[in-house]
Amino acid sequence: MLGISNPAMAKLILAFVGPLASGKGTCCRYLQERHGAPTYRFSTILRDILHRLHRPITRGHLQLLSKTLRDAFGDDVLAQAVADDVAAEAKAHVSVDGVRRLADIRHLRRLDHFHLVAVAADERIRYDRLTLRRENADDERKTFADFVADGQQEAERQIAEVVARAVRDRQKVPGELFAGEAVERQIEIEGVDHIVAVRRRVMILVAVVTDRVGVAHKVQPVNRHPL
Repeated sequence: MLGISNPAMAKLILAFVGPLASGKGTCCRYLQERHGAPTYRFSTILRDILHRLHRPITRGHLQLLSKTLRDAFGDDVLAQAVADDVAAEAKAHVSVDGVRRLADIRHLRRLDHFHLVAVAADERIRYDRLTLRRENADDERKTFADFVADGQQEAERQIAEVVARAVRDRQKVPGELFAGEAVERQIEIEGVDHIVAVRRRVMILVAVVTDRVGVAHKVQPVNRHPL
């Protein structure tokens, strides 16, 4: 569940990482609808270019264009653009959709109040979501084997490493996070329900299984966001 309790707090930046159709966009839409948080997507730049070139927006074209730009201008060219846009955003809450590589967070993690959120879902559920939503021109025609192959492409292979990087950057969990229960020791990440909190300018990992998104209640301290 995602919850933000104090709209007057400093800017909160949530960047979502996860495999294809895991629910990253759903989390971003929730934040937009409930908290007015604008969403910045790594693929927006690529889609804009393909629109301008009058080329169909397929996953293959997006991946090819991304690789071409990164080969020409550096692996973090898209990450720098997204981080600059997020830093200039006036809204108090911002979401970033589509983190896939370590280079994607190179600049974002330097921003205050940046948090990395991992989203996971069953592979078959993700396939059904992708073919139903038809975000790209070729999604509806994909077989399950095509979907599995897409998940092995260069754009997807670093996702697990990005999640692992967030775990390695963990810090001690602050006391009294939830309902007065003090947590005074470091914890290991063993499953999708474990939460790691960090200090300023360091990433955290919050793993989410996106069967549904609910509203958090009775979470303390009430005057801060739960992250």
